[in-house]
Amino acid sequence: MATVTLSGKVAKFGLGKHPRRYFTVDLPYAEAVKVYRSRPYSGLTGEGEQRALFPAHVKRLKRAMNADDFTPRAIEAGLTPEQKDRLELHGNEATLTVEGAEFIPLLDGQHGLAALTEIYAAAGPDTKKVIEAQTITALVLIDNDPRRDFANLQMGRSVDAAHMNVMKIQEGILNDPSMPVALDTAKILNQDETSPWHNDFRFDSYGEQMPVSTILAKGASDLTYSVVGGAKIAMAHGKDAAWLAAIYVAAFRAIQNSRPKMLDSDMILSYPAYTKGGVTLQIAVGNMLAALCLLKKQDEPTEEDFVNLVVAAEATLHVPRRSNLSNQHKREFVANFARELFYNLKPEIGKEKEGIEFIDDYPAQLVKCLSYSALGLQTPKGKRGRPSKDKTTETTETQVSTETPTSTEAAPHVEGEVPADTHKKKKGNGKKTLKEVSQETKTE
Repeated sequence: MATVTLSGKVAKFGLGKHPRRYFTVDLPYAEAVKVYRSRPYSGLTGEGEQRALFPAHVKRLKRAMNADDFTPRAIEAGLTPEQKDRLELHGNEATLTVEGAEFIPLLDGQHGLAALTEIYAAAGPDTKKVIEAQTITALVLIDNDPRRDFANLQMGRSVDAAHMNVMKIQEGILNDPSMPVALDTAKILNQDETSPWHNDFRFDSYGEQMPVSTILAKGASDLTYSVVGGAKIAMAHGKDAAWLAAIYVAAFRAIQNSRPKMLDSDMILSYPAYTKGGVTLQIAVGNMLAALCLLKKQDEPTEEDFVNLVVAAEATLHVPRRSNLSNQHKREFVANFARELFYNLKPEIGKEKEGIEFIDDYPAQLVKCLSYSALGLQTPKGKRGRPSKDKTTETTETQVSTETPTSTEAAPHVEGEVPADTHKKKKGNGKKTLKEVSQETKTE
């Protein structure tokens, strides 16, 4: 490519102490299409910034351009660190020379340029000359990082959630220290060939896999079934992403090896059906195993922990999947599972553990790591957060079966309901106790 010199007057915008600088450049299409190009974003490597093109949007823009109904607008581009170093500033004038295969990253306006390029490719000689002469105005940003600017420019638009969430985490836009740990954990689960979720997620707008944003929900009420919640637990325990990823795999394998029927495609823990409900509930099981390690102050789960995990999961999550699970239903399922799993840690129930404080049926340390609403608890006065509307304990005999499944067949359930607390009716009802089911699991 021939050398192209960009120049324009520097302007500033900003209401604080650090206004943003930019300059505006007019180039004919024939040059602009070579100078401004998109860098596809990879959530795994953090390189690039642009999302995938939407063919339908390009088609609409082509139709508008051919009908002279396209509203002209400036595109936006951002300088790379190397280009910032070479940028010449003389008073209010900015000058940059672009040579060879070099280009300036296009941050906004790629669909318009793509539409014009497709029209150009199919046009005859006369029309091509007209297109080549079209003026393309670009606002070239001088300060900040192209990825951060791309994220800012997409605010309020319909952009792939995985793309935006991962980019915001990598750029430090989300002010939550658990988010980078959660993202690193998700990458390990996706890249490790021994992981049940190997290559199951996408971290940008390219590919057909489930968006990683599915397991990176950051809302306070979603943390029980999110890797973000798991990251908060791991950080409270002084552990890293590798430890948390190993916990998720171990929890999954415990159920897969002991109760494989629970992972059938027609169950709420379905695997490998790739349903959002199934994956997030699998993550929830791992989160509670991580919490068990935190509460018992141990680096790894014990054999007894795995037994209790399977028993609790079978008692509360061995449920047929008849429709998509709402977030509220997932919270209720996980709340019942957590209640079952941590039951023996209550000071008045089990031999352990002195010093474990409970809030209702849940360890206080777990509530502190996550939130009151994540476990369906009312937020006390003076605490941040709204009282949850979840009612995890309100069930009726006609809605819910309280039987603990003891065979490979799922216990009968009404669509959309949540298993009742198996500790509500322990005495005199002829049902097996948690200890009895634990013994059966150990002998298998």
